[in-house]
Order: sequence, then structure tokens, then C-alpha cells
Amino acid sequence: MAEILSDNDITLLIDEKKPLPDDYQARVQIRRKRGHKERELDITGEYGSDFRLILRQSTHNPMDFSIILAYRPHNRTFYFAYVAIMEKATNIQTS
Repeated sequence: MAEILSDNDITLLIDEKKPLPDDYQARVQIRRKRGHKERELDITGEYGSDFRLILRQSTHNPMDFSIILAYRPHNRTFYFAYVAIMEKATNIQTS
């Protein structure tokens, strides 16, 4: 049965802090797929929600990439794409 989220549920998921672990760079797993590389990181939100950060990058053009935040409803085995954060960015800084 499909999971139905209300507007309020979605707002709460967006607002929930999703802290990355200190060693997140070491824990990101890389998978090669046809035409791109993909990395995933499972994240637990501050209220216990399950999220997955999915990073995809073209093997032909490294500036062509997507970062997707997926949400897994409790008691489900699947994730679904929740918010596309950025696509085809040309300048990213982390600090």
C-alpha cells in the first residue's frame, strides 16, 4: 500500500535536522553504473526518520551531477526520492 504524506508531514521532514556523521566521507560507498558514478549515505534524522543521501555524477562530465535526499517511511524497506537539492552545480564549497 502506498504511503501518503500530508503537507504537515512533509514540512516536518524538511525541517528535521539531518546531521552527517563525522566520518561521513569514509562511509560513503561508491557504485559504478552505466554512464555515472553513484554514492549513498544513510542518515538518521534528529527525530529518528530514515533518510538516504544519493550523489550521482556523470562519468563523461563531472560538472553534471545530482544530490538527492530520499526518505524511507517507518516499517518500509524502500526509499523514495524526496527532495532534489542541486543539479549541475558549477561551484560548491564546503566548510
